[in-house]
Amino acid sequence: MGLEYSHDQIINALESLGIDCQNDELTQGLVVKAPYWRTDINIPVDVIEEVARINGYETIPTTLLAQEIPARHPDPLTGLKRKIRGYMVGYGFQEIVSYSLVSLESLSKISPVKKKPESLPVHIVNPTSAEQEYLRTTLRGAVLGALQLNKSYSDDGLQLFELGKVYLPKEGDLPDEPDMLCGVLYGKRNPRWWQGDEGKVDLFDAKGIVEGLLSRLNIKAQFEKSADESLHPLNQAKIICGDKTIGVVGELHPAVAGHFEINETVYLFEMNIPALLPLIGQKEYKPIPKFPATVRDMALVMDIGVTNQQVLDIFKGLSLITQVTLFDVYVGGQIPAGKKQLAYRLTYQSPNRTFTDDEVNKIQQQILKKLSAELAATLRG
Repeated sequence: MGLEYSHDQIINALESLGIDCQNDELTQGLVVKAPYWRTDINIPVDVIEEVARINGYETIPTTLLAQEIPARHPDPLTGLKRKIRGYMVGYGFQEIVSYSLVSLESLSKISPVKKKPESLPVHIVNPTSAEQEYLRTTLRGAVLGALQLNKSYSDDGLQLFELGKVYLPKEGDLPDEPDMLCGVLYGKRNPRWWQGDEGKVDLFDAKGIVEGLLSRLNIKAQFEKSADESLHPLNQAKIICGDKTIGVVGELHPAVAGHFEINETVYLFEMNIPALLPLIGQKEYKPIPKFPATVRDMALVMDIGVTNQQVLDIFKGLSLITQVTLFDVYVGGQIPAGKKQLAYRLTYQSPNRTFTDDEVNKIQQQILKKLSAELAATLRG
């Protein structure tokens, strides 16, 4: 308390409250026993507070701190989760909060064949019920369960997400507890209105939400083929940031949707939030270009197995190309078997001058040579 009280002051204060005081000759202290009606006195600090209260708080001298108050260093993960929640709500999603305790049955429903997890989840010693017997290893079951319960209340579709911990068992040690983000969307892309077609969400809506979320965090993402068993084998992609796979996005496997009595096509994405922390970059602001841009279209014919990302990597390797947009994908017709056409719109722009047509033509020839050498791509005539 910053103040010393005499032996008599302490005894007089405590006895006035009905507290029994006995001298302890061994420790030269006091042994006190609170009366039965003072259930709030349980620890030594409670006794000290009573002595100070009876003798008067005003007698305690005012003292300054010995040193400056230490600076507050907020947890960066807490701040990141708060931002992500705000972004998701801004994208039209509704957050759910589910139980961390689940059953093996609910975990098996996210597999097309309803199989139990390969690694047994952490089991609770004394569970309250069979439905809350294990710590969850994924948020997918809870989010899909919420979609199952609420889909009948909305004609326009639903967008739900949860951000919470999962518990990944480790042999001989406590489980890992990463924070995961899981979102699902299905139904109409836009609410019903008089001036347009509502349309239905597709994989690119889910992918766009992931890209938009990561873009707000100044994180660049790439998408590559994945093999997540909960998702449709031909309509999914893993999310890669830097050299790390931080999640997955795709169409829910029809068999998994059937386990949750969902007949519509559902799209799901999932990301590991702690894995994003070291990837968050600083925003870089640039002045608006003074010189006009030159826009050219380029239709390329290539093997059907070549991905859009492989082509983009070549385009983005040139600093003079400021924007690349894929606007057409075509297979069949005059395109040979085993080939496909990808059409791109390229924007050329320099911060120092305006490009001439001859300069742009030379750059395009260099790009075509590189595309031909690395991807065997040709310009469609």
